[in-house]
Amino acid sequence: MTSEIMKLDTDGEFHSLATYSLDPEKALIAYYMQQEKRTYNTWNYPEKVEAIKERPMGLGFFYNKGEDVIYSRPTEEALAI
Repeated sequence: MTSEIMKLDTDGEFHSLATYSLDPEKALIAYYMQQEKRTYNTWNYPEKVEAIKERPMGLGFFYNKGEDVIYSRPTEEALAI
């Protein structure tokens, strides 16, 4: 599965940040560990990160980054399969 990492900023604008060949939860964990923790040792990434929550409507995960929200979702191509 392919997942997209997006940012929702305070102006209500969506910005694509990255694409991962992982399911949405693992993709957001990888993004979080790389961008927030500056850890690139993928073998040691945790299965869960307390800051990451499942989206209430499903199909993705998110975490709050100050005034912005970072979230993951399956790509349109992944949903079409």
